[in-house]
Parts: sequence; structure tokens; C-alpha cells
Amino acid sequence: MPPTALSPSSSLTWSLPPQHHHSDLVFMWKLAQKLNICSGVVAMGALAFGYLTLQLGFKPFLEKAQLQQQQREQEALLQAQSDFSEAQNIADDGFNTAHTTILSDGLPKSDHKL
Repeated sequence: MPPTALSPSSSLTWSLPPQHHHSDLVFMWKLAQKLNICSGVVAMGALAFGYLTLQLGFKPFLEKAQLQQQQREQEALLQAQSDFSEAQNIADDGFNTAHTTILSDGLPKSDHKL
């Protein structure tokens, strides 16, 4: 019986027929590397194509969402500024009220007479 690539008696171990030489194995290895590189390039191209498709397909929706986000941020900033100015006005009013209760001699008003 001539030797085969997978002999039944080898319990699933690979054996090369005697006509294969080292140069054939090197050639097959280099070919496999080239095929793997080509597969990687094709996969990267497919990912890039998919990304661009999503960007172009959803561009109107993405722009609308970005505008809404910017509007929310501006509204929040304006609200924070108005809250700050309102708090500052309240603090100023409190300071003015406390300042008017002090008499000209530097002592606070008192209902108690000595």
C-alpha cells in the first residue's frame, strides 16, 4: 500500500508522502502567509466600508442628535448662570439688610436699654 497524507494506522497523525521536499513545504508556508495577509486586508476593507456606510446612512440623524445635545448644553449653561446671578442677588440683599441694622456707632440695634 502506498503512503498517503493520512494513513489509517497513524491514529490521526499527519505524515507526508516521500515525494514532498522541504522546498515544497516552504512554498506552501509562504503561500499560506500570503493568503492570511490577503484575508486580513479584505477584512479591514470590509470594516472600513461598513463604517463609511453607517456614517453616510445615519449622517442626518447624527447631525440632528448633535444639534440637540449642543442646545441642551447651552440651556444648562444659561440656567446655571441665571441661578448663580440669582443667588448672588439674594446674598447681596442679605448683606445690605444686615448692613442697615448696624447703627452709626458700629453696634447693632437692640431693644434692651441700659
